Amino acid sequence: MRQPEKRPPAFLSLVFTGATLCPLGLLLLVLLSSGANLKGMDSVFSALIFHSSIAVVLGIIFLYWLKMPLLKTLPILGTASAFAALSGYRHLKGIAKRKAS
Repeated sequence: MRQPEKRPPAFLSLVFTGATLCPLGLLLLVLLSSGANLKGMDSVFSALIFHSSIAVVLGIIFLYWLKMPLLKTLPILGTASAFAALSGYRHLKGIAKRKAS
C-alpha cells in the first residue's frame, strides 16, 4: 500500500490561501479607488440573487467533484440551474425595462 503524502506546514497553507485571495482584494481596491460607475446597479437585489444562484450551481459541481454521487447530484443541480435561469431572466428583463424607459 502506498504511503500518504506528507502535508505541508499550516503556515505555508495560510500563505497560499492569502496569495490566492489577493486578486479579489486587489479588484475591490481598484474598483473603490477608480470611482467605478455603480449607478446602473438599481436592481442590486435581483443581481445578488442571480449571482448567488450561479455560485450555488458551482458549489454543487464542486461537491460532485469531491464526493457526491451523480444520481444524487443531478436533481439538486437541475433545481439550482432552473432557479439560476429564472433569476437571470428576471434580472435581464429588469435591465431591458430600465434601458427602454
